[in-house]
Amino acid sequence: MRRTPPHAFFKNAGYATYFGGKYTNGYDGKAMPPGWDSWFAMVEPLNEKDSFRYRSNSGIKKYDRSKHNETDVLSASAEGFLRNPERASQPWFAYVCPHAPHGPYFPAKRHVDEFTRTHLRDPDVEAKSSGTVGEKALRDKPGWVQHKAPYTANERRADTKEYRGKLRELQEVDDMVARLMGALADTVQLNNTYVFFLTDNGYLLGEHGLHSKDIPYEEASRTPFIVRVPNLPSTDPPSTITSDVMVSHIDLPPTLLHLARASYSGLDGRSLVPIFESGGGRPGEGWVDEIFVEDVAGEIAGQSWYMLRTPEWAYVEWEHDAKELYDMNSDPFQLNSLHKSRTDIVGQLSERLRSYKQPSS
Repeated sequence: MRRTPPHAFFKNAGYATYFGGKYTNGYDGKAMPPGWDSWFAMVEPLNEKDSFRYRSNSGIKKYDRSKHNETDVLSASAEGFLRNPERASQPWFAYVCPHAPHGPYFPAKRHVDEFTRTHLRDPDVEAKSSGTVGEKALRDKPGWVQHKAPYTANERRADTKEYRGKLRELQEVDDMVARLMGALADTVQLNNTYVFFLTDNGYLLGEHGLHSKDIPYEEASRTPFIVRVPNLPSTDPPSTITSDVMVSHIDLPPTLLHLARASYSGLDGRSLVPIFESGGGRPGEGWVDEIFVEDVAGEIAGQSWYMLRTPEWAYVEWEHDAKELYDMNSDPFQLNSLHKSRTDIVGQLSERLRSYKQPSS
């Protein structure tokens, strides 16, 4: 059964819709997907040294990198959508997806000389400062992780260079956020606009000796999730709430549609509006505080994996029978897997994991 994409629900509910940035891998710009009023998507190839392209409603335009920065160009497009006088009389939904920070790195000229001496963080040092013992061996890890050892000085130098590239490009993303928030303030839209800030994945730069994404360790699987909720009580500094409720990307479509008073029945995930209304607390009876994460393709590790993440535990089952279990309260850096010593917990979490892996009838 073909499902209606969430942005189409917004369109059907009378919202103006905007998409800008990286759309999907392999997008050639030949067509503009239905359901979007304003379209400004990057066209492959994305990583050309001298130029980049965007497909808008009127067609494809090529930009010279020596004169233009891809995030700044996107920022200007999104700002134009927000400042359109029609926004004052029509509800809207904007999805802004910068390609940055993504290698190869082409930071804006104003940030190109920053972070030249910034060091790559050392998870062993951080672990020791938190009272745990640094990771000296990988015997508790799956075989493919052990085979990546040792993590060499050359690898660390390469990861340090990449880390600095990410930091430089993040500055232009920060500039874009400031520019768009400023546009909302100037047009008096902040008091009726929800702003969601998140990313699709994290990245390991040396943790467990790895250089990778799409694996179940915290650096890759746990990402920032920030929501600006309008009309919070005015305080100085502004009111902020930190919640430890576990949420997932699949919770976003139901949440957005709930806010838009549109139907979201049949979608995976749960609306997070009750969390906002409760001030960051658990919504109440029936809310299961756990997240199921999977990678059935297994392109990075060469095998698929499945993870159940709870506030206390991170439990992973690999395709070739390897398992990992981490106490996230006492071992937040995932240095010591307890899958052999805590078979009682493994049994409980494996049963819960199985219920997620089984297709519903």
